[in-house]
Amino acid sequence: MIYAQLDMNNVCVGLSQLSGEVQAPNMLQIEHYDTTLMGKKYEDGVWVELPPVPEPIPEPTEEEIVQAELLLNQLLMQEQLNSIDEVNAQILLNTMGGL
Repeated sequence: MIYAQLDMNNVCVGLSQLSGEVQAPNMLQIEHYDTTLMGKKYEDGVWVELPPVPEPIPEPTEEEIVQAELLLNQLLMQEQLNSIDEVNAQILLNTMGGL
């Protein structure tokens, strides 16, 4: 006898081929060993395909966070230096007789 093993949500999490009959709420007798049932939900007497579970987004490591902060600080410092350069250029133009 062949059984689909169901989890608490009635999703097939395993298949078993056993020599005798089993009476268990999480074991559903099926006609043949069908691996396509894995991950499907048994609902109202039919097997239902579940939507795929999205891949979890990995958390950044401590090193990645520190590196991102360093890059951001470098960008901010470069912007400040560019502003200072613009002011210095304007002062130089004004002292040279300006255009």
